[in-house]
Amino acid sequence: MSNGNKIITRSNSKIMIRDSELTRILNATEIQQWHHIVSKIEQFQDNELERKVQ
Repeated sequence: MSNGNKIITRSNSKIMIRDSELTRILNATEIQQWHHIVSKIEQFQDNELERKVQ
């Protein structure tokens, strides 16, 4: 299986998941939780970036 066909790829301490596959794997509640988690990570990232700018 080539990397282009993988649903999840781990590389250099990063995990990448093909977004289009989430609905095939997760139910609606899990998808809501996933988006909530991603949002929290993005907020944390934004706060860290702001802290570095100041």
